[in-house]
Amino acid sequence: MPRSSAASITLDAVDNHSGFVGYIPEFVKWGVALEARYASTHHGITTHTCEIDGDTAHTESYVHWFLRLKDSDKVRAGGGRYVDRLERRNGTWKIALRRLLMDWQLEADGALWNTNVDSFALGTRDHGDPSYQRPLTLPAKLKRELAAKPKPKARPRTARRR
Repeated sequence: MPRSSAASITLDAVDNHSGFVGYIPEFVKWGVALEARYASTHHGITTHTCEIDGDTAHTESYVHWFLRLKDSDKVRAGGGRYVDRLERRNGTWKIALRRLLMDWQLEADGALWNTNVDSFALGTRDHGDPSYQRPLTLPAKLKRELAAKPKPKARPRTARRR
């Protein structure tokens, strides 16, 4: 589950989410169990709209996801929209109701999932993932490779045309 989602949702918020309808504490348990079925996942949220009326707001955000099943060459992908009602409580906006609307989904051969990624660091599904590293640093091997390269020289600034 995204680390930031709990901060913007109240405990009494309701989620209507692809096979689940209930309150947030139960949704988190359901979501963790569901995600445990996958070897890796990717979720993205884009194109957000918001309509505010006093202490209530209605939003729509496009969402897409890619899921690689454990012990399988299958990949699931889908897209849809989160349609949310937010309420301002004690001066803070919180999601009160979320509905997931499915626009498309597919299952495909995932044999190519992580091929040709040798030059990239792969994420992990635990606190060993670099997103938890503070401060963020390069791995030792990459630090050595970078140290062997000359640093770029500052270019003189030129006047810009208007």
